[in-house]
Amino acid sequence: MKKRIATAVVGLAILAVVLFLRDTYLVDVCITLLNLLAVWEILRVTRYVTWGPHLAVCSLYTIGAPFVFQGIIPVNMTAVTVLFGMVLFCLSLIRHKEVRPAQAAMAFAFTALLAYAFNTLTTLLHMENGLFYFALACNAAWITDAGAYFVGVFLGKHKMAPEISPKKTVEGAVGGIVVSFIAAVLISLGYEAFFLKDDGSIAYLPVLIMTPLLSLAGMLGDLVASYIKRDCKLKDFGNLMPGHGGVMDRFDSFVVTAPLLYVGLQYFTLILKP
Repeated sequence: MKKRIATAVVGLAILAVVLFLRDTYLVDVCITLLNLLAVWEILRVTRYVTWGPHLAVCSLYTIGAPFVFQGIIPVNMTAVTVLFGMVLFCLSLIRHKEVRPAQAAMAFAFTALLAYAFNTLTTLLHMENGLFYFALACNAAWITDAGAYFVGVFLGKHKMAPEISPKKTVEGAVGGIVVSFIAAVLISLGYEAFFLKDDGSIAYLPVLIMTPLLSLAGMLGDLVASYIKRDCKLKDFGNLMPGHGGVMDRFDSFVVTAPLLYVGLQYFTLILKP
């Protein structure tokens, strides 16, 4: 537990520095690095990539995707993703006796999915009031998880998915959603008071509608990650963060919550202009 707390403190300190410099390219660099580490972790543990050139192509796509996604490189993101898939499969022909088509397909799927998820996180931070949107994503991913854990420890009786994640309970899941709901209200009140002031106001109804949906999405992402680890007979994706595992162990929920929030913002206005 001490190791877990110490790692969390260091991680939060680094996060605070990155958020303070959120208007610089430091955010892009840090999130791209996390994305790259996450791709390496999941491809390593699943063994969908066992050949250096495949890993190199997946890494190049991961590094280049943010520049295309944000329009820094004026190329269509869909076209780049299709090209990435074609190169991956063409390379597979060279080692067709060792590399199965399913390996190339899953390597493509995981790399493209993670790139999209982490890039939506970057985009959220660069948006006007991005700090608020990032806080909502953190709430759905981390505060929901923490709430579910503690409520599950004290009140959990009914297992939610015992064969995938034995410690998760229905009571914990409900508790996590309730805790995230309360946290969303506090985050909104704090952001409105300290950052918006007279420059706008929070649209509380859309925020409160989206919060449980984001929390459910976060729990789904966590369960899918647990399913992958269970299939690979592993406890964690890595050991980069002592007590917490690897990047994917900490950001598995963001893979779903960040894209969902990003899409939701295309339809819901969470901050009203004066």
